Amino acid sequence: KKVCNGTIGIVINFDLSFLEVRVAFNVIGGIIDIVIKRESDKFIVDGKPFSRCQFSLQIAFTLTVHKTHCTDWSKVYIASFHPSAFINDMSMVEEYRRLEKKASTPLPL
Repeated sequence: KKVCNGTIGIVINFDLSFLEVRVAFNVIGGIIDIVIKRESDKFIVDGKPFSRCQFSLQIAFTLTVHKTHCTDWSKVYIASFHPSAFINDMSMVEEYRRLEKKASTPLPL
């Protein structure tokens, strides 16, 4: 009953008060429920202190859509989605809009 890299689980609870995630994994012999706590690291880069807080999780639906190069979005189902889960770099959003506008303008013949 071990979970290793590549094991797929389902997030069943995200506890904001304790900053931990409960994940259920289907393994040989049944389902196991694991609590994943937030990990914090402190380090120095160019003499300046930095810190990082994260959960050791990889978003599977993002990986799945990217790796399969899914072009038919009617086959994609997201069971739980909240926009606050994502952070956008506004300069990238503006660049995307600029490129989208440029691509929609016909070239002169």
